[in-house]
Amino acid sequence: ATPAPRAPGSTPSKAPAQTTPTSTPALPPDHPPISSAPTTPSTTAAPEQMEEVDTSDVTFTDTQLTLTGISAPIPAGWISESPGMNSQAPGMSRKAQFRLPKADNEAEDAVVAVTHFPGMKGMNDANIQRWFAMFTQPDGRPTAERATKASYQLGQVTVTLVDITGSMQRGQRIASGGAMMDDHRILAAIVDHPKGPHFIKVSGPTEVIERWKPSVVAALKRFKVNP
Repeated sequence: ATPAPRAPGSTPSKAPAQTTPTSTPALPPDHPPISSAPTTPSTTAAPEQMEEVDTSDVTFTDTQLTLTGISAPIPAGWISESPGMNSQAPGMSRKAQFRLPKADNEAEDAVVAVTHFPGMKGMNDANIQRWFAMFTQPDGRPTAERATKASYQLGQVTVTLVDITGSMQRGQRIASGGAMMDDHRILAAIVDHPKGPHFIKVSGPTEVIERWKPSVVAALKRFKVNP
């Protein structure tokens, strides 16, 4: 076989207090509406701590991924692609996109989608709960019980990574129906920069994500925080 590629009473009554309507922040592409997220995090299920990932074999290219306030070298094997443009909501467009090639015996490539949503500052938990809501488990367990979570510190910036596996419906809520992708997986990271969170979401078949996971973790650890 061909070697695998490298790898949020009478007294006059007072007039009602005036409130300022709050707008729903734009959501990352491929995410369900925020109304579909649980209103409170689950108290019965929580992701376990992710085991340490060996990144010693990961190498990097000389090409840099530069975003608002952060930058990092791109790992070897990541194929840069045009992220395209969301014509209906340009502000929701991806900032960068990469393809992580599959091996000959694997179903499809994995995709790295990079987005930046300053309006979602302080909504990390809501985002993680929405990611969980995109999956179902064969045994009916809460997805959070199967997920793992890790945090990395880059100076004053925290990177939160969740690893989620199960059956997933791409780009829609589970409740909306439609074909499901079994044995699917995402590695979803939130880079909580003061200028607004960046989201690095890697999605694809479980085995492909497993093979590329060291590369993803290595990339997150190599991010440099810029002014």
